Amino acid sequence: MPLGRLAIATVLTAATLAVVWFVAVPLGPVACPAIMPPPTNCMSSYREGTALVISVATVSIYAAMVVGALTIGRRRPAIVTAGIVVLTALLVTAWPLIGLLAGFPLA
Repeated sequence: MPLGRLAIATVLTAATLAVVWFVAVPLGPVACPAIMPPPTNCMSSYREGTALVISVATVSIYAAMVVGALTIGRRRPAIVTAGIVVLTALLVTAWPLIGLLAGFPLA
């Protein structure tokens, strides 16, 4: 079982969730235009919906990768490596996605 790769995936998942909920949702895009009504990506309530979708995708990819690693990971280590690559891409793109996408309110 590739425990080192699972540890890397766990750190990437935790880092992505931390960036999403502690940086991207509270801060949002770098600059918002001074118009009324403001764009939806400038409202934190709308960024929360996008953050929830990204969080569910991150946890789902991580769970699928862990199941793959524990079942067929020794025979096909590329599954674990692909999961790490996808989790890295999510970590890099999470903040720009939340800042740029229009989003939706959770309530």
